[in-house]
Amino acid sequence: LDYVNNKIDEAIKYNIPHVVLHASKGDNPPLISPFSLNKLVHFDKKLNDSGTKLCFENVRNSNNIDAVMDLKLSNIGVCYDIGHAHCYSDEMGLLEKYKDVIYCTHLHDNDGSDTHGLIGNGSIEWDTMYPLICNTNREVDYLECFMPRGITANKDMFRAFVLDAYNSYLKLGEN
Repeated sequence: LDYVNNKIDEAIKYNIPHVVLHASKGDNPPLISPFSLNKLVHFDKKLNDSGTKLCFENVRNSNNIDAVMDLKLSNIGVCYDIGHAHCYSDEMGLLEKYKDVIYCTHLHDNDGSDTHGLIGNGSIEWDTMYPLICNTNREVDYLECFMPRGITANKDMFRAFVLDAYNSYLKLGEN
Protein backbone atom coordinates (compact mmCIF):
# COMPACT_ATOMS: atom_id res chain seq x y z
CA LEU A 1 0.00 0.00 0.00
CA ASP A 2 2.98 2.31 0.54
CA TYR A 3 4.00 1.63 -3.07
CA VAL A 4 0.49 2.52 -4.31
CA ASN A 5 0.50 5.65 -2.18
CA ASN A 6 3.83 6.72 -3.73
CA LYS A 7 2.56 6.06 -7.25
CA ILE A 8 -0.55 8.13 -6.55
CA ASP A 9 1.67 10.98 -5.29
CA GLU A 10 3.78 10.78 -8.47
CA ALA A 11 0.71 10.67 -10.71
CA ILE A 12 -0.76 13.74 -9.04
CA LYS A 13 2.57 15.59 -9.24
CA TYR A 14 3.00 14.89 -12.96
CA ASN A 15 -0.71 15.14 -13.94
CA ILE A 16 -0.94 11.48 -14.92
CA PRO A 17 -4.61 10.66 -15.44
CA HIS A 18 -4.70 6.97 -14.42
CA VAL A 19 -2.87 4.74 -12.00
CA VAL A 20 -3.74 1.16 -12.98
CA LEU A 21 -3.39 -1.84 -10.67
CA HIS A 22 -4.36 -5.47 -11.01
CA ALA A 23 -7.19 -6.18 -8.61
CA SER A 24 -5.58 -9.49 -7.62
CA LYS A 25 -2.78 -11.91 -8.44
CA GLY A 26 -2.76 -15.61 -9.18
CA ASP A 27 -5.40 -18.13 -10.18
CA ASN A 28 -7.24 -18.21 -6.86
CA PRO A 29 -6.68 -14.81 -5.23
CA PRO A 30 -7.82 -13.99 -1.71
CA LEU A 31 -10.39 -11.31 -1.18
CA ILE A 32 -9.06 -7.83 -0.53
CA SER A 33 -8.73 -7.21 3.20
CA PRO A 34 -10.86 -4.74 5.18
CA PHE A 35 -7.64 -2.87 6.02
CA SER A 36 -6.86 -2.42 2.31
CA LEU A 37 -10.43 -1.37 1.54
CA ASN A 38 -10.17 1.24 4.27
CA LYS A 39 -6.91 2.49 2.77
CA LEU A 40 -8.72 2.99 -0.54
CA VAL A 41 -11.03 5.48 1.15
CA HIS A 42 -7.91 7.45 2.12
CA PHE A 43 -6.57 7.24 -1.46
CA ASP A 44 -9.91 8.43 -2.82
CA LYS A 45 -9.78 11.55 -0.64
CA LYS A 46 -6.17 12.20 -1.69
CA LEU A 47 -7.23 12.02 -5.35
CA ASN A 48 -10.00 14.61 -4.96
CA ASP A 49 -9.53 17.57 -7.29
CA SER A 50 -6.34 16.07 -8.74
CA GLY A 51 -7.64 14.83 -12.09
CA THR A 52 -6.05 11.43 -11.38
CA LYS A 53 -8.07 8.23 -11.02
CA LEU A 54 -7.01 4.96 -9.43
CA CYS A 55 -8.23 2.14 -11.69
CA PHE A 56 -8.38 -1.56 -10.90
CA GLU A 57 -7.88 -3.84 -13.86
CA ASN A 58 -9.98 -6.95 -14.32
CA VAL A 59 -7.97 -10.16 -14.14
CA ARG A 60 -9.00 -13.76 -13.40
CA ASN A 61 -12.15 -13.01 -11.42
CA SER A 62 -13.98 -9.87 -10.45
CA ASN A 63 -14.48 -10.53 -6.71
CA ASN A 64 -11.96 -7.88 -5.65
CA ILE A 65 -13.22 -5.35 -8.19
CA ASP A 66 -16.71 -5.99 -6.83
CA ALA A 67 -15.51 -5.29 -3.29
CA VAL A 68 -13.75 -2.08 -4.34
CA MET A 69 -16.62 -0.83 -6.51
CA ASP A 70 -19.10 -1.54 -3.68
CA LEU A 71 -17.36 1.31 -1.81
CA LYS A 72 -18.64 3.73 -4.51
CA LEU A 73 -15.61 6.01 -4.31
CA SER A 74 -15.59 8.90 -6.77
CA ASN A 75 -11.93 8.67 -7.84
CA ILE A 76 -11.55 4.90 -7.97
CA GLY A 77 -12.82 2.88 -10.88
CA VAL A 78 -12.02 0.20 -13.42
CA CYS A 79 -9.48 -0.21 -16.19
CA TYR A 80 -11.31 -2.64 -18.46
CA ASP A 81 -8.79 -5.01 -20.02
CA ILE A 82 -10.56 -6.66 -22.94
CA GLY A 83 -7.85 -9.28 -23.42
CA HIS A 84 -8.10 -10.35 -19.78
CA ALA A 85 -11.88 -10.44 -20.00
CA HIS A 86 -11.60 -12.62 -23.10
CA CYS A 87 -9.23 -15.03 -21.33
CA TYR A 88 -10.64 -15.18 -17.85
CA SER A 89 -14.17 -13.88 -17.53
CA ASP A 90 -17.34 -12.63 -19.15
CA GLU A 91 -16.55 -9.71 -21.49
CA MET A 92 -20.12 -8.49 -21.85
CA GLY A 93 -21.03 -8.84 -18.18
CA LEU A 94 -18.08 -6.80 -16.98
CA LEU A 95 -18.71 -4.05 -19.50
CA GLU A 96 -22.35 -3.74 -18.55
CA LYS A 97 -21.77 -4.02 -14.82
CA TYR A 98 -18.99 -1.45 -14.65
CA LYS A 99 -19.68 0.81 -17.65
CA ASP A 100 -20.22 3.88 -15.45
CA VAL A 101 -16.92 3.43 -13.59
CA ILE A 102 -14.69 2.31 -16.46
CA TYR A 103 -12.27 5.22 -16.75
CA CYS A 104 -9.74 3.64 -19.13
CA THR A 105 -9.15 0.48 -21.12
CA HIS A 106 -6.31 -1.82 -22.04
CA LEU A 107 -6.86 -2.98 -25.61
CA HIS A 108 -5.17 -6.02 -27.11
CA ASP A 109 -6.25 -9.30 -28.71
CA ASN A 110 -5.72 -12.99 -28.02
CA ASP A 111 -7.05 -16.48 -28.70
CA GLY A 112 -8.00 -17.18 -25.10
CA SER A 113 -4.53 -16.96 -23.57
CA ASP A 114 -3.01 -13.78 -22.20
CA THR A 115 -0.72 -12.97 -25.16
CA HIS A 116 -1.50 -9.25 -25.61
CA GLY A 117 -1.48 -9.47 -29.40
CA LEU A 118 -2.39 -6.89 -32.00
CA ILE A 119 -6.05 -5.97 -32.37
CA GLY A 120 -7.55 -8.22 -35.03
CA ASN A 121 -4.97 -10.99 -34.60
CA GLY A 122 -7.04 -13.02 -32.14
CA SER A 123 -10.57 -14.20 -31.52
CA ILE A 124 -12.09 -11.15 -29.79
CA GLU A 125 -15.20 -10.06 -31.69
CA TRP A 126 -14.25 -6.41 -32.06
CA ASP A 127 -17.33 -5.52 -34.16
CA THR A 128 -19.43 -6.43 -31.12
CA MET A 129 -17.09 -5.44 -28.30
CA TYR A 130 -15.72 -2.06 -29.37
CA PRO A 131 -19.13 -0.34 -29.59
CA LEU A 132 -19.83 -1.62 -26.07
CA ILE A 133 -16.48 -0.24 -24.90
CA CYS A 134 -17.40 3.08 -26.50
CA ASN A 135 -20.61 3.05 -24.43
CA THR A 136 -18.69 3.33 -21.14
CA ASN A 137 -17.38 6.38 -19.29
CA ARG A 138 -13.83 5.66 -20.42
CA GLU A 139 -11.59 8.65 -20.90
CA VAL A 140 -8.87 6.93 -22.93
CA ASP A 141 -7.88 3.63 -24.52
CA TYR A 142 -4.38 2.34 -23.82
CA LEU A 143 -2.93 -0.12 -26.32
CA GLU A 144 -1.29 -2.96 -24.44
CA CYS A 145 0.10 -5.04 -27.30
CA PHE A 146 3.32 -6.99 -26.77
CA MET A 147 5.83 -8.27 -29.28
CA PRO A 148 5.56 -12.06 -29.63
CA ARG A 149 7.65 -13.93 -27.04
CA GLY A 150 11.05 -15.05 -28.15
CA ILE A 151 11.58 -12.24 -30.64
CA THR A 152 14.46 -9.88 -29.99
CA ALA A 153 13.51 -6.70 -31.78
CA ASN A 154 15.83 -4.01 -33.00
CA LYS A 155 14.65 -0.37 -33.09
CA ASP A 156 13.20 -0.64 -36.60
CA MET A 157 11.27 -3.84 -35.79
CA PHE A 158 9.94 -2.28 -32.62
CA ARG A 159 8.87 0.91 -34.42
CA ALA A 160 7.10 -1.17 -37.09
CA PHE A 161 5.32 -3.16 -34.37
CA VAL A 162 4.16 -0.01 -32.60
CA LEU A 163 2.91 1.42 -35.90
CA ASP A 164 1.04 -1.83 -36.66
CA ALA A 165 -0.51 -1.73 -33.17
CA TYR A 166 -1.60 1.88 -33.63
CA ASN A 167 -3.02 1.22 -37.11
CA SER A 168 -4.97 -1.78 -35.80
CA TYR A 169 -6.49 0.53 -33.18
CA LEU A 170 -7.39 3.17 -35.77
CA LYS A 171 -9.31 0.54 -37.77
CA LEU A 172 -11.64 0.05 -34.80
CA GLY A 173 -13.04 3.55 -35.31
CA GLU A 174 -13.67 2.99 -39.01
CA ASN A 175 -16.66 0.69 -38.48
